Order: sequence, then structure tokens, then C-alpha cells
Amino acid sequence: MTRLPRFQRLLPVFIGILILVVIGLLPVSLPTQDDTNTQVIPQGEGGDAAPPRPVGEIFAGVTVAQEFPATGTEISAAALLLATYQRINSGTIQVMLQTQANDQWQTLGSETVEKTALRDTMLYSVEFDPPLVVKRGQLMRIVLQADGNKQNAITWWTNPSFQRPGFALFLNGDPQPGVAEFHISYARASGRLIEMIDPLWARMTVFLDPLWRAILAVGILVLLSSFFVLGRYLSDRAAVPSHERVSPAPPQDSEERVLALAGEEHGGMQPDHQNGDHVLPDLADRGVDR
Repeated sequence: MTRLPRFQRLLPVFIGILILVVIGLLPVSLPTQDDTNTQVIPQGEGGDAAPPRPVGEIFAGVTVAQEFPATGTEISAAALLLATYQRINSGTIQVMLQTQANDQWQTLGSETVEKTALRDTMLYSVEFDPPLVVKRGQLMRIVLQADGNKQNAITWWTNPSFQRPGFALFLNGDPQPGVAEFHISYARASGRLIEMIDPLWARMTVFLDPLWRAILAVGILVLLSSFFVLGRYLSDRAAVPSHERVSPAPPQDSEERVLALAGEEHGGMQPDHQNGDHVLPDLADRGVDR
């Protein structure tokens, strides 16, 4: 067996690299951070979670503010779990998303909504396009205000059992227990997979500390290197001829086999190779004593 040309032996490596390049150019979209969700998680029997409760009536002169730390860099939506007291109210509400800078609250985005658009005990979402640019860990707050009197008041459901650093609920500046039920959505990052390796790696290893991240990265590199070395070894082994294989002897001619058997029966008589003819024993002389 002849040795394969070098380009044929490296063909599997080239194909593998081509596949990786194609995968790297695929478009992907992934969250930049986990969404913030303070809604009550239903508990089974025996659960110690307190049931949700309303923060109180919200009408003209009442302000509810919910503080929280940003966990992403671009806020695309804020949803509030509101209630209408099972009625259709008149007037408007205002939802503002503010950030703290230089000990002052600054409004990044706001929306005024007709109360008739609200549904009792359902999330109302405020979309921000383009998304609001913030910093991770930056102190934020949602401010809810309304106009009208008590007969057209709304309310905001709260989760009394929610406890997490950086979250605080205020009613007209007075601290309240628990947090208001809201949901912050962060914009997804989109691009080619090769451009998203860093945020993708951060999402995959979000529960690992830096040491284990490094160990995992080294393990992946060793595994990929092993596949490469194994492919080269198998390719070279298939290209090298085997010297241990012995070719079988060609079969003898049928006439020569007959002569060989006849020679064994008559004392090893061999064919005459001088004149090229085969001398056959006289079968009539069998049994005659010479």
C-alpha cells in the first residue's frame, strides 16, 4: 500500500476547521443578563411564603417608588403587576424609570397610560425603544403615580417575602415591607457566534468562580487537542503499509496437483521438466513386480 499524499492525510483537519468557521459565522441572540422578577412564586402546602398584598390606593398625591440594582446594561421593558379594584377607572397613570446620579434621581424613560387600558391583577409592560443604557449594579427605581380621586384609584401588588440586597419599596417616601411585583427585561445581544464568545462564555459559566472557569477552559482545550492528535494518528496509521501481512501463495495448477499426488503414490515420481512434458505413470503396471 502506498503512502497517501500529505493533503489527503490533512483533509479531515481542513474539514473540521471549515465546520468550525461556518459555526462561528452563525447569527445568535442571547440575553445579556438574567431578567429581574420579583413576582410571588407559588408555594405548595406548608410553604412559608407570605401571600401578595396591595401597596395601598394610588391616586393624586400618592407616589410609589421601587428601588433595585441593575443587573444588565440595556433595559428594554419594565412590567408592573397592577390592580384596578375590579372596576374600570378613569384618568391616567405615569410610569417612570429613573437612575441615581450625583445623589439625584434622573428620569431615563417614562410613559403615561390611560387607566382604561389596565386590566385587574395583570402585568402592564412599558417598552423602551431604544433600550435604556445603564450600568450593572447601578441603583434604579420605578416610580408610579396617578391622577384622580380614591374612586378611581389603582394599586400595585407587593411581595412581602422578597428579600434581596439593593431592593427597597417606598410609599410617599416611607419604607414598606417587601417589594413591589415587577419584571425588568434586558435587551438581548445579537451578532455572529464568533463575536459573542465572551458573553456566551459568561452565560455558560455564570455559576462558576474564576478558578473553575479557568479549569473548564483548560479542559476544553485539552479535549480539542486530543481529537486533533487522534485524527492525525489514525490518518497516518491508515496511510502506512503493513509489513505484517503475508500475501497468500498462488494456487497450484490443477495438473501439477494431480502429478504431485501421483508421484507420492509411486515413490515420488516427478514430472520431466527438461522436455516440458509431464510423464504419467502407467496405470497398467500397477501391481506388477519389476
